[in-house]
Amino acid sequence: MLGLMRRAAHYLGKTHAEVHIEMCYREVIRWYDIGLKEATDVLDGAAGSVFKDGFWVPTGRYVRATMNVRNHAREHKVWRLKDASA
Repeated sequence: MLGLMRRAAHYLGKTHAEVHIEMCYREVIRWYDIGLKEATDVLDGAAGSVFKDGFWVPTGRYVRATMNVRNHAREHKVWRLKDASA
C-alpha cells in the first residue's frame, strides 16, 4: 500500500502545487475502488513514510484532517515535489 500511496503522491505532485496525505488516500480509493477503512487499515502507521522518499520538501503549511473521524483534530503536513518534472 505504501507503494500505491507514493505513486498517487507523485501523480498529484505533478498535477498540483501542493500535496497532503488525504489527497493520496482519495486517489488510491478512487483508482482501486476501496474504502477509506481498508486504505487506512492497510497503510496503518506507514502514512508518515509516503513523503520520505527524497523527492519531497515540506511547504511549512498544514491542513486539518477531514476524512477520518478519529483523526479530526490532526493536522497533516503539506508537501511539494522538489522537481515537478521528476
